[in-house]
Amino acid sequence: MRPVAFILAVATTALLSLMSASAQVTWQTRMIQTQISGATGLPELVVHKGTKPSLPIGTNGSRFELWGWQLNGSTIMEENLLATTEVGTYKPQAIIIIATLDPYTGFLRSRVDQPFTVTYKISGLKPSGPGNPISSQKVRVEHYADLYVAGCYDGTQVASRTLVRSFEITTNGDTPFTFPVTNITATDLAKRAGRERFIVYGLADGTTSERIIAQANLEIYPLPEGNLANLDPLKIYRSLPPFTATVLRSYPLSSTWVELYQGNYSATKRGTTLGTTRETPSLLYPEPAALLTFDTFPIALQPTVNGSVTFVVRTSSPYPGESIQDGGMILSYATIQMKTNLTLNTMLTTVE
Repeated sequence: MRPVAFILAVATTALLSLMSASAQVTWQTRMIQTQISGATGLPELVVHKGTKPSLPIGTNGSRFELWGWQLNGSTIMEENLLATTEVGTYKPQAIIIIATLDPYTGFLRSRVDQPFTVTYKISGLKPSGPGNPISSQKVRVEHYADLYVAGCYDGTQVASRTLVRSFEITTNGDTPFTFPVTNITATDLAKRAGRERFIVYGLADGTTSERIIAQANLEIYPLPEGNLANLDPLKIYRSLPPFTATVLRSYPLSSTWVELYQGNYSATKRGTTLGTTRETPSLLYPEPAALLTFDTFPIALQPTVNGSVTFVVRTSSPYPGESIQDGGMILSYATIQMKTNLTLNTMLTTVE
């Protein structure tokens, strides 16, 4: 926006060059404001710096014209346009679209290791050039990454806030960004939750201060973790031993189960499900911890040969390749040694 002092300086220079020597002829400088939406204000006599316009700045901006009028009494003999400029509360429009691989529609969420896309859709910007103030030519974008306190998943406790990037957009249309994983950082990131925040600002213009014209948040959840207890890899078991499986930070609407198969661990091998599949009840946040206890087993599951037996903790998620049918994610595994057949060692003798 051009300052009023600039307009007055132009007017003063023009008046000096245009003043007539005739005592009957006078010159006046008038400022005329026209709302870009259509309304026109009354001509205002410019007599000192800081002359106030007759109308407030229009919703779509205002055009100011500085005129030099040659008057003979009250009759306008000649008029000259000295300067013109447009100022106003220009309102570029912005929409932020975030796409994740989680189909949940309650709010936007993702996991620390999953990709997502952010698209800024901007409209209403004007090209750079005379008459278009800076506020009409670009918007400013800020992207923040907030790390939550360990164990907090709902954003009520924030450990740190980091400005990831700040930049300007000067063209209308879509400006997309793809992130392969979260921008949140922490030494134990796999266990931490957080939030990514995206804000678009309209720039200050005259009496209108900088303002938020669009914002969106993306909740980021940690990775689940599993542990097996009471399975000793150095011990030889005669039957399947009782054990427990602890699952931490289960993703919302996930399922967790334990499989058993004979042989050593293999990332691609599937086994028999022990007990029932446990469903994570929460729709909103990860479940802090769940304990699965296994102490009885059907006879059909008892191994009938010697060797290795492997237990695997698996959990599903909404992400591609992590459904129950796909085998979910492997959280933990343990291999034990079994010896179930009985060997009798004796010495054969004869009795006379």
